[in-house]
Parts: sequence; C-alpha cells; structure tokens
Amino acid sequence: MNDLRATARRATGDRGALARHWLVLAIGSLAASGLLAFGVVAARIPALARHWTDTDLAHRILVVHVDLGVVAWFSALPVAVLELFALARAAPPAGPLARLAPWLSTAGAILLLAGLLPGLGTPFTVNYVPLIDHPLYFAALTLLFAGVAAAWLERARPRAWRPGRGLAGPV
Repeated sequence: MNDLRATARRATGDRGALARHWLVLAIGSLAASGLLAFGVVAARIPALARHWTDTDLAHRILVVHVDLGVVAWFSALPVAVLELFALARAAPPAGPLARLAPWLSTAGAILLLAGLLPGLGTPFTVNYVPLIDHPLYFAALTLLFAGVAAAWLERARPRAWRPGRGLAGPV
C-alpha cells in the first residue's frame, strides 16, 4: 500500500510540474509577444525608426511577435491542459519523453528571439506562420514543434494492461 501511495505522490508531483512548465511557457510566450507588439508600433513611428539601423526591424519584430503569440502560445497551452487532465485523473508518472518535451519547446521559444537580430536572414511575413529565412530560426521552430510532438506522443504510448481497466491508449 505504501508503494502505491509513493507512486501516486510521484505521479502527482511529476504531472503538476509538467503542467506548470507548459503553462509558464504558454504565458511567457504570450507576454513576450505582447511586449513585441509595442515594438511593432514603435518601429513604425518615423521619429524612432530613423534611428534604428535595420530597415527590416518592423518585419522582424512582427514575425517573432506572431510566432510567439500564435505558434508557441497555441502549441503550449493545449499540452498544459492535457497535463492538468492527466493530473486530475491520477495518470501514471510521466515518461522521459514527456519530461524532456517542455525543455525542448522552451529552448525553441527562447531561440525564436534570435530572429530579432539584425542581419539574421530575411523576414517573410506570410500567413499563419511567418518566417525568418535562416537555419537558426528554422531550428527554433523545429525545437518548439519537437517538444510539443514529444508531449503528445508520450500520451499516445500504450499503457500496461490492468485488470478491470483495459488497455489505455491516447486521450
């Protein structure tokens, strides 16, 4: 009985920490995106824009703003909700892939800020996911998406069969 309680405590702490990490990533991405929105406006004010050397600055800020505000926020928030559901239904402890996933996505979200560096590729303000044409920016998006995919794949791995519960699969 003590072993079962220890496992439940470990699962709760593990899933709670994962949910917090994903929530901090989602809220932090949205907050950074909000701050960058002021930069988009400031880069368009002629009195300020003439002092900045990068002529593509408004486009760079816009690309990073949208990617953090749309891509990172809308990717991290569902995973946070998924972890909260797992916490609420006393799911088994998270696997190594689920524990690595938020760190991958956090690294990707932080690396997205490299798109603000002048001279780092060309910004393309296309619909949905605007890009900066540079391998570092593609690596940032890849890390972000790899972390989200790892979190979802961890949920999809089959669980051990237990009498009366059937084989639990993806949510």
